[in-house]
Amino acid sequence: FSVSCALSYAIQKKADIINLSLGYYGQPDPILEHYLNLCSSSIPSIEVFAAAGNIPNQHSSANLCNNHFNNNELTAKRLFYPACVSTQFTNITAVTQLNSADRQCFYQNFSHQFVTVGIFDRTNCCAIKVAFLGHNPGYFEGSSFATPVASGLKMEAMLQSATTASAFWNSLIKINTSPQVTVQGKYIEYDPIWP
Repeated sequence: FSVSCALSYAIQKKADIINLSLGYYGQPDPILEHYLNLCSSSIPSIEVFAAAGNIPNQHSSANLCNNHFNNNELTAKRLFYPACVSTQFTNITAVTQLNSADRQCFYQNFSHQFVTVGIFDRTNCCAIKVAFLGHNPGYFEGSSFATPVASGLKMEAMLQSATTASAFWNSLIKINTSPQVTVQGKYIEYDPIWP
């Protein structure tokens, strides 16, 4: 209910981008889909970035960079919403973080069918450096931390001139032809810059 209300508010205020660093396993929710459809049918459509999700239970920091398969692939029998509606709407980008250009993170969901793009942080394996006001930067793992990186880069692209915005965004997207852990092997190399 809260997420649907927030989407309604963002639509009414004509948001350009919505970051959904959240989600759930289970069945699609028709009310959530209604608001995602409104985002898609807005003119211009509202870009929605959704976290691909993580496997439940506790995550050991010792395993973050583990390259082995951990049963965290999204499939028709294992869906995470709203990320998995990325196949229904062209304005929804499902995001995960990658261990390398062609490897999933041990705890984060991946899929060559549902996950639109991966974030490959060249300086940190499967964790994003985050600084909160008044606190020293720390490293946090999970697709909910990779998703704002993608949505922030998309916003940076949108702030370019109308003639260069699309070209700038497309220049960020790289494609890996190895075993694909995202749709068409798409990923963005990210190198955080700290003052």
